[in-house]
Amino acid sequence: TFDDGHKGNYALLSILKEFKIKPVIYLCSDIIATQRMYWFQWIQDTGLKAQLKRVANDDRISRLEALGFNPLEEQNERSALSLLEIKEMQAHVDFQSHTRFHPILPKCTNEDAWNEIEQSKALLEERFNTTIQSIAYPNGNYGAREIEYVKSAGYLTGMTVEPGLNSLRANPFRLKRYAIKDATHTYELESKLSGVADVLYRLRRIVLKTH
Repeated sequence: TFDDGHKGNYALLSILKEFKIKPVIYLCSDIIATQRMYWFQWIQDTGLKAQLKRVANDDRISRLEALGFNPLEEQNERSALSLLEIKEMQAHVDFQSHTRFHPILPKCTNEDAWNEIEQSKALLEERFNTTIQSIAYPNGNYGAREIEYVKSAGYLTGMTVEPGLNSLRANPFRLKRYAIKDATHTYELESKLSGVADVLYRLRRIVLKTH
């Protein structure tokens, strides 16, 4: 799975075709196919970025605007996949939802959280003539309210960033994933894909509980 819908994802197309791999890419519906920028890319200060993830959504937006960021402003260079790129990739990628503008959902008002969850699904389905059944919670943040909204909006699954494997008994709205960063070493990637990492995580939890 890939989150956000960054323009660099298009470079994967030839690899996906060659190896017949069909990943899921979770799209921010109001950023893809535009020249808009993801708010977390606009902020270069990692400390400030982390701070903005912890404040109320309205406060985050106000503080970003005070710094000169407008989520609707078209930039000189796009950050996300274009309309044509997505349509070309559709036969080889399962595109799903990552909200509209990538807010921290638990920090949103009820109205804003519902709008981000429900409207992103509707917009993507209308634009790409597809069925949106899954959502990845931005930044991995979610709560009971978000799960209820996701269910009510008609999604069938919700993706977290909690590490681990999913069994048949897994809650479909709290599915786990292993994070793979750009600089991840091949050995780490292999351990996560093989399930070895999951065994190590479980052992670590057992050790911590007994000490």
